[in-house]
Amino acid sequence: MTATWRWAGPEEWDRFAAESPCATPFHSRVWCEAFAAYAPRYSPRALLVEFASGRKALLPLFVRKGLLRRGPFTRAVSSRPGVYGGPLALDGPLGAQGWSEFAAALANAPLGVWECFGNVLDPQGPPSAGWSSSQRRTHLVDLASLPDDALASYDSNCRRNVRKAEREGITVQRESGAAVRAEYHAMYVASQVRWGEDPARGYREKLFELLDATKWAELWTARTREGQLAAGGWFVASAVHVVYWHGAMHEEFAPLRPANALHHALIVESRRRGARCYDFNPSQSLEGVEQFKRSFGAREVAFPTYNWRSPTAERWERWLGRAKSSS
Repeated sequence: MTATWRWAGPEEWDRFAAESPCATPFHSRVWCEAFAAYAPRYSPRALLVEFASGRKALLPLFVRKGLLRRGPFTRAVSSRPGVYGGPLALDGPLGAQGWSEFAAALANAPLGVWECFGNVLDPQGPPSAGWSSSQRRTHLVDLASLPDDALASYDSNCRRNVRKAEREGITVQRESGAAVRAEYHAMYVASQVRWGEDPARGYREKLFELLDATKWAELWTARTREGQLAAGGWFVASAVHVVYWHGAMHEEFAPLRPANALHHALIVESRRRGARCYDFNPSQSLEGVEQFKRSFGAREVAFPTYNWRSPTAERWERWLGRAKSSS
């Protein structure tokens, strides 16, 4: 018996995203549908594969739309925008045998090109042969191992900064609505300018509006004693995994340490809700940023990103390359 593939229905997708211990918030149908509404060139779909062993795995995808994006020319991504993706089994990590079965089954999948950012909750990844892969890393706080006072697990400098924010009157709260979204987006644009990025290439406010309408994503803010927005972030959560997906800060309020207050509050809140881990999300390997994450007692976890191409897609791309070089 060979592995069989079919497109999954909404109930199957929801079940795997809710019950798999390796599901991140970005595997959820809600996340995929919200981002596809923002970027309509993608269609949110999920493939279900049953291996010869009888084990099943679900693969949530963003499938590129287009008349020529069918069959062996179908292009798909797990997951947009540069967040965790990949296959899910209901009984836990795929493991070496499961990844071997999955890699072999892709020969019969209705895909031509598949790009995957990888999954920090199932960090083994596929066999290296025939795949293009690289390593990424993130930083996780193991919430179950925290002491009663989470501050005790931070390094001394981080504890001082959290307490300084409290003395300065920084307050952290969850907010929603058009007014705060606009306020946050303006802070994000100002941060982009400070980072040397082009705001025209960043996220539009529409994405935050779509996320605000879901139960998976929450906007949390850190405000000064006078009520001014100092820092904030979007936190995307499943039952066990809370991810700091997006954040920004007004530079003039940095001495008040609003970012320390924000993350401390969310670590405490995530544990209260019963989550297993708090994820700072991969960064650009900036030492200062990574030191900030480590100051909260976060451990570094590596995971692979990978690309797969079907033999037909590879032959087609080689032919296109030769045609372009000879023209």
